[in-house]
Amino acid sequence: MGLDDPHLHLTSFYPHLLQHGVEFDTLPQWEYCDCKHKAIWFGVLFATKGLLLLFGVFLAWETRHVNIPALNDSRYVGMSVYNVVILSVVGVPAALMIEQAQNATFAITAFFIVFCTTVILCLVFVPKVSCK
Repeated sequence: MGLDDPHLHLTSFYPHLLQHGVEFDTLPQWEYCDCKHKAIWFGVLFATKGLLLLFGVFLAWETRHVNIPALNDSRYVGMSVYNVVILSVVGVPAALMIEQAQNATFAITAFFIVFCTTVILCLVFVPKVSCK
């Protein structure tokens, strides 16, 4: 027994046809795990990630006047935080709205993670490589 034990749910895609006596060779079903306090867990997760982003903005703001060019990344760190916020505001609701389509949810989540990470790496490291 943990803090919030997951429960297995099984949902049929065509329950209205089963009530009318329609027979199927195969019945598509969606099997997923859920928990009673999922909204609380998401809230805690998003709050901690938001606090980490705010801490990154604070550090970028505090180091904006560093005179060493190799260490003055505050502008790019700020653009990276902006990138993460915008893509999270678009990607998280999109993935949560279509959670019944597991392949599409996985594809959207993977796309946003890879795209966001690639943009951040380019923002932080390409200016350093191009200066040398």
